[in-house]
Amino acid sequence: MDRSYKITTNGAAVIAACLAGGKPLTLTRAAVGSGILPEGTDLRDVHTLISYVATATVGERIRVGNSFHTSVQYSNKSDPGRGAFTLTEFMLYATDPETESETDLAYGYLGDYAQPVPAFQNGVPESIFTYPLILALSSDLTVKVTASPGVVTYPDLMSMIESGYLGTVKEEISVPAETWAEDEAPEVPGYPWHADVELEKLTGDEVPTVVFHDPGKARTV
Repeated sequence: MDRSYKITTNGAAVIAACLAGGKPLTLTRAAVGSGILPEGTDLRDVHTLISYVATATVGERIRVGNSFHTSVQYSNKSDPGRGAFTLTEFMLYATDPETESETDLAYGYLGDYAQPVPAFQNGVPESIFTYPLILALSSDLTVKVTASPGVVTYPDLMSMIESGYLGTVKEEISVPAETWAEDEAPEVPGYPWHADVELEKLTGDEVPTVVFHDPGKARTV
């Protein structure tokens, strides 16, 4: 059997419910297993791993038109006490917007390409296994990922750079004194003040790095 994956029937229902209710598709977690799928099984009808082994992470996450690119990723370093096993299946989970409970979104099976996973050993580089997924979604559907992020690999970085997902925006900003406000319960200990500054070029997918220039010195936060 070839390696393949499909959005499950539960996953299709979740996507339809998200569109109908105007809610985002929220990816909650991923998992891998070592089960053997009976010949002829339709992957859309698989709603639980045949033999669960471990929690996985969600790697790259890129939106290109109506296609959402992501990946299920497993590292033996994240589960150091587990012995060697054969990775044969994986599953991606999402939140059902109607029940607010977690359900299966997509199931993948490695078939003849099952992957032996060695046990993690100190002093030996970790083994990372990444399984890319491309989901065809309506452009009206936003995707939110609350699952644990995976390790960014070199191919992931190159893909995100080429797609314009990664980049640097440099802009001079000014923060008027009256903009600063004192927090009664600071989110970060030792920093009781904050200032909200609008920056049109900054999106929710980017992380700002601000350099404060003072005479003779500069501080980056």
